Amino acid sequence: MQRIPPKVVIHIYKHLGQVALMALTNAAFTSRPSRCQQFVRECTQYLWGSQFNAFHQPSARLSLRAWKKSPYFHETVEKYLPGDILYWADLGSGAFGHTAIVIEGELIAENSIRHHNGEHGSKGVRRISQIRKPQGVVRLPFFGPPYN
Repeated sequence: MQRIPPKVVIHIYKHLGQVALMALTNAAFTSRPSRCQQFVRECTQYLWGSQFNAFHQPSARLSLRAWKKSPYFHETVEKYLPGDILYWADLGSGAFGHTAIVIEGELIAENSIRHHNGEHGSKGVRRISQIRKPQGVVRLPFFGPPYN
């Protein structure tokens, strides 16, 4: 009887921005409105498993506070890179804040109550400039060079 080797998972995604783009249409990722922090956590877990779970708190606001103690946190960056996680402590549902992932340039993937076109929904894309400058940027390692 021939033994079948264990299944090997090969990531075709080199950065979190690519995962976030895929997650927008993948039903395995949360699509409930107002679950921005859960969406970001699920995207990071897809690439890194539980490695960054300690920083993912119940809300974006609390997660921002946790990430500030990490070497991955930046108050500001010169240019946003695909995969950067952006945080706004005072946006979103009440005191929960908001978070999103940079896909490319000014485009972000998010799970929000309302999108720029006024649609109610959950997962979607909008421009950073439609919100405002984030209050924190988390830049996690790439699996490969950006923009490849």
